[in-house]
Amino acid sequence: MVILSKAKTKEVRILKLAEKLGIKKPLLPSLSYIPVCKLAPNPLQPRKHFSKEDIESLAHSIKQSGILQPLCVRLREDVPTVSINGQVVKAEAIYEIIAGERRWRAAQLAGLDKLPCIIMNANAGDSAKIALAENMFRCDLSFFEQAAAMQNIMIVCGLNQTELAETLGMRQSTVANKLRLLRFSEEERRIIKDCGYAERLCRHFLRIENGTARLKLLRSAEAHCWSSEACEKRIEAYLKNDTDIQKKGAHQRTVSALSDIRFFMNSVEKAIGLAAAAGFEVERTDNDLGDFYELHLVIPKARRKCQ
Repeated sequence: MVILSKAKTKEVRILKLAEKLGIKKPLLPSLSYIPVCKLAPNPLQPRKHFSKEDIESLAHSIKQSGILQPLCVRLREDVPTVSINGQVVKAEAIYEIIAGERRWRAAQLAGLDKLPCIIMNANAGDSAKIALAENMFRCDLSFFEQAAAMQNIMIVCGLNQTELAETLGMRQSTVANKLRLLRFSEEERRIIKDCGYAERLCRHFLRIENGTARLKLLRSAEAHCWSSEACEKRIEAYLKNDTDIQKKGAHQRTVSALSDIRFFMNSVEKAIGLAAAAGFEVERTDNDLGDFYELHLVIPKARRKCQ
């Protein structure tokens, strides 16, 4: 059963999005019903994790009410082929899903044979942009998935941060903050996800530039079930302690440098004193030039004559 009570609204929204992204009009002006077996998921799909419970729930809804929104697909350029008896035969999946992978998964579970689709005249880069824009602000798409999707689009489409921000209608600073999240290691991301920490707290953790120290703090947060407020306090404490250590180190280096200079000057004083005691009259000129001292000594080759 296929019901399209909301299909027109969805179709118009996707077409407007495609136009905004500079993508040509669909290959076909109306909906096409494509066999489920001819559809393949998008490798650049922002959402990497699909809840089994959500798919089962959607499949139940599809059984009851049918497909309410069409999928957005494109013709694949890299369809695998095989030669049989001199004839080139293409694999079944000749369409790539741009938007609607959840519906495709649930439809298979519900036993549907064909799905309503809008066939877009889009390449891999266009597909990535539409998929991200379609999923960007859905609550079930994690901020790590958003960041990874943005990076994929930049690589595939050859865009910089400013161009990506313009394409998605976002501020460049927002894009930059999202991409910074990719600095976290896989273990750090797992801890953040398992602890349910928000994106805002993640940005606080990134203030700790030392990856080893940051991971250690996150492991402690997981082990002791720290709240976001507790994490912020420990981050501030770490940063303050780190700053104090740096200041102390700089002070010690300064004191050490001063001590070395005084030791040198004392040695010079003693040497001049010994020379004078031995009958050599040493002429000395000192100049403090800020970053360094200039010391000028004139030492005679012969002792002064006794009078």
